[in-house]
Amino acid sequence: MEFSDELKSFPPLMVALLHRLLTEEFDRRCQRRLKLERQDWLVILMIGKGSQITATALAQATGIHKSKLSRMVLRLETKRVIRRQPLSVDRRFEGLVLTNSGVATYRSLLREVQFFNSRCSALHDDLDAWTVTSAQWLNSASILKDFDQVN
Repeated sequence: MEFSDELKSFPPLMVALLHRLLTEEFDRRCQRRLKLERQDWLVILMIGKGSQITATALAQATGIHKSKLSRMVLRLETKRVIRRQPLSVDRRFEGLVLTNSGVATYRSLLREVQFFNSRCSALHDDLDAWTVTSAQWLNSASILKDFDQVN
């Protein structure tokens, strides 16, 4: 697909397209190598990065709708990748944690992330420039929240 120079310099479009292409490729790789369904890898990475996380916090962090996330959690529980446990700060609520099998899957995912990152950096001539530009866009995103209020 060809874009005009004006559209090529429009960061939201380029980031959205790059996001879609990279996510689809990583999804295919995780499906093929780890037998993980679409976005399961995101949930496992988010749960594995720290201590307990509630389903509500996970939905907010990932942007996955609560009903879809609920089905994903149930599926991953059935596969014994994650489990629920009462939160230590308030036992009325449950947090999600990885099982031993989930920790193994998480480690395999981290290896896939490292491989994918190395492949992406090999495809890009100047990864540092891309990283700096991406970081600048992300930092600017907070300013854009008030964009409509300026005009």
